[in-house]
Order: sequence, then C-alpha cells, then structure tokens
Amino acid sequence: MRKDGRPDHIEDALCAIQAGQWFTWSDSKNKIYENIRLVPKVWINEEEVDNPITEIPSESIINAKLKEIQTAWDNAENKRASGINKLKELGLSDDELLAMGLK
Repeated sequence: MRKDGRPDHIEDALCAIQAGQWFTWSDSKNKIYENIRLVPKVWINEEEVDNPITEIPSESIINAKLKEIQTAWDNAENKRASGINKLKELGLSDDELLAMGLK
C-alpha cells in the first residue's frame, strides 16, 4: 500500500480476499505470487482453527482483486476531491477545510 493508502501490491489484494493472516511468504523480501504460502492455522473469533482457504487463489484472481480495490479507492478519492471543490465553490477557505479535516 502506498503512503497515501492506495492499494498497490498483491499483498493488499490478498488481505482483501480474506481477513486475517491466512497466507505468508516463502521469501518476505520478495513478495511475488510464486512466494505465497498458506498457513495451516488461523485465528477466527479468538479461536485457532484450520485455515478456511485451502488453495492459493490464481494469479489472475489476485490481480483482478487488486484492480477492484484500486478502482474503489480511486473512486472514493475522486468523490472526496469533488466534494472539496464544491465546498470551495461555496466559499470555504483552505483553512476552513483544514479545520474540518478535509485538506
């Protein structure tokens, strides 16, 4: 994930597919599809259970999920920017937008 919060890595997509730490990396310094590994146990509702994910999703499914969450993020950012512009058109200053946490 980029510093501004936009998803930009397959790890973001994996986290969006299923909550929790259901996967790991065989090489944590080289996080690529070929290095994804399933963990045998996960924690769900404060209980350790078998991992409900029994196979790693295909690379195309992961890439599609990444594109989906990137599009959702982009749409939300565009709506936010549009809202800020509308507020400016109504006369709000940058200081007022900042005070409201919008800048």
